[in-house]
Amino acid sequence: MPPGDIFAIDAEGNFCSLLTAKELILVSESMKALESRLALFGFVRIHKCHMVNRRHVVAFDAHEVTLTGGIHRPIGRLYRDAEF
Repeated sequence: MPPGDIFAIDAEGNFCSLLTAKELILVSESMKALESRLALFGFVRIHKCHMVNRRHVVAFDAHEVTLTGGIHRPIGRLYRDAEF
């Protein structure tokens, strides 16, 4: 799957779920591993459990990011300096 198709990545224990327009894919990879692999493709960590694709960010404030399709993810206080 091309990284550009992924809207958001959410940590779920030892797994992560990749959210696309068509499906939710569960992978057995840590958020940290995905973060290092996908940073070059425009992904940014916004919470200890959430990472988003900058290409799909349509709005954000100090507490929340809105993605394509009206998807919302919270911004953790330690990640509020993330650049979109």
